[in-house]
Amino acid sequence: MSLYHYVATKNAVLDGIVDLVFAKIELPRVGRDWRAEMRRRAHSARAVLHGHPWALALLETRTSPGPATLKHHDAVLGALRGAGCH
Repeated sequence: MSLYHYVATKNAVLDGIVDLVFAKIELPRVGRDWRAEMRRRAHSARAVLHGHPWALALLETRTSPGPATLKHHDAVLGALRGAGCH
């Protein structure tokens, strides 16, 4: 019960856990070959999710992304847009 002193709800706990998982995935680097960076990111995501097999189903259920999740999505979209994908 003391956990709820720090977070308001179970959903906030789950959102935080998902954010921690996203924080472990390597981000694509700016100014590098986008294909190589997407491949590197995919390998990193696979390794992270292999270490946390329960996380994949949880990732798909969350609707309130945290800072690490948003940073991850922003970096991926930025790399793709930088490569000309619109």
